[in-house]
Amino acid sequence: MRIVFKFAIILLLPCAIFAEILSYEELKDKPKSLAKDYYIYRLIDETKYDKKQIRALKQSGIYRNKGKLQKELDKIFPPVKPKDKCAGVGTKNILDANLTCIKARLYPSFIAKLPNETKLKLASNLAQNHPNLANRLIGFSKENPLAYFESLGDAANFISYYNYASPKSIELNGENEEFYTNLAANSDFYAILHDCVINKKHTNLRHFILQANPALSDPKNAFLLGVNALTFGEEQKAIEFFKTATKVEKSVHNADNAKFWIYLLTQDENILNELANSSVYSIYSLYAKELTGNKSINVIIPEPTADAPKNYDITDPFNWVRTKAKADKMSKAELIEFAKFFDTKATIGEYSYIMNKATGYKDNFYAMPFMEFIGDGDNHRKALLLAIGRQESRFIPGSVSTSYALGMMQFMPFVANDLGKKQLKMTDFDQDDMFKPQIAYKFANLHIDYLEKSLISPVFIAYAYNGGLGFTKRLLQRGDLFNKGKYEPFLSMELVTFAESRDYGKKVLANYIIYRQILEPSAKISVKEELEKLLKPSLSDKIR
Repeated sequence: MRIVFKFAIILLLPCAIFAEILSYEELKDKPKSLAKDYYIYRLIDETKYDKKQIRALKQSGIYRNKGKLQKELDKIFPPVKPKDKCAGVGTKNILDANLTCIKARLYPSFIAKLPNETKLKLASNLAQNHPNLANRLIGFSKENPLAYFESLGDAANFISYYNYASPKSIELNGENEEFYTNLAANSDFYAILHDCVINKKHTNLRHFILQANPALSDPKNAFLLGVNALTFGEEQKAIEFFKTATKVEKSVHNADNAKFWIYLLTQDENILNELANSSVYSIYSLYAKELTGNKSINVIIPEPTADAPKNYDITDPFNWVRTKAKADKMSKAELIEFAKFFDTKATIGEYSYIMNKATGYKDNFYAMPFMEFIGDGDNHRKALLLAIGRQESRFIPGSVSTSYALGMMQFMPFVANDLGKKQLKMTDFDQDDMFKPQIAYKFANLHIDYLEKSLISPVFIAYAYNGGLGFTKRLLQRGDLFNKGKYEPFLSMELVTFAESRDYGKKVLANYIIYRQILEPSAKISVKEELEKLLKPSLSDKIR
């Protein structure tokens, strides 16, 4: 049903018992997944485990062998380093080594230890057949390696040295335009570009990169190069970079972001109308709709009548793992049929995911599940909770993230335990209780109560929910962001230092605007006004 604004949900969930540390026997046949990784980690971290059993679980396949699980597994089973065929080759005898070992050793930290005389001899030996390595060696022997690589137009070795040395300052002359195009086209340049533009380092490099040919920029870099041009007031250059981004960007949301900047800089009404008719609802398309008077917002709000699927425990994360794995292999017709099983009040999130996949993500699902648990806050609070829940998990109760954030509202275990055990003193609380929607909403309400002591705007609350209140306080206390000025608050939103929070805040605000309108059709909710509030501390935060 489209544009459904009011409906009632009455749901009695069965009492879930899936809240415990799973044993080896319970885990061994579970599907390889983030959920299984999470429970393996808990088994190691919270029990007197059997090493043989952990080995068997490891051998059966870890879904994501990174982060804290990897650290724990490496403690139990120290990784065996591959045999080094060049074990005897060091800085003192590198000149006597065979070519294979010489090439294997010429990584930045090794080269840096070599005497300049040795570097130059090696470079001479390698110049004819391995000019890239020869250039690297010569560059590392220079007083200013980055300037040397700039003069050669050698973007790859420039990046290699930068990543190794992490220089506090860079002195370049900016005379080799081709070099800056090569640099901008290198996908590994993004980290340096982020340092320059977002962290505001290396002003000369930031300025010289404006020479790059926008059409040849790597798609990962084009948008940020456009933002960089804006910081220098180079509007035409910015437009060219943003045009490149719109052409190569596969994400509709990100392409619309670049288009919006082109509109701001050109005031081209055709672009504004194009944004207003975008298939994805973002702060940019909603802003365009507001400016053009286009009020057509078609959203799908599932309104099931059945209470819950038979024999499907929404609080068991492995049920969602299996469901998603099946859905990801299905055709459109199969997905539509599969979705019927989940067309219930308890599985609105699962249903929305499957149907969205069936339509090729062309439909905008705005689920409103478990409203009886959302609390008695006003429509602002309810819209904020729904906006965050949609962004965090698409309202899948059994969600587990790569960092083991849990449940519909994606609470980190240490935060959940602090709230449940210490603050609320809940008897027999277990972090797996976050898979219960009623607990997820309760804890999210408490956390937002805490955040609202310092923050007002949904954007800033979203930054803090995602990146932490400390991060958000530091961001606002810097003094150079979210002030009145040209391109604001849009430019400040592009300069938020944590990339995940940067995007998260935009998406939560778009969700919030739509949910407010759904919950309160008569209210005049304006994305333009919400964005303008970011520049007024009295309306956005209690920090500045």
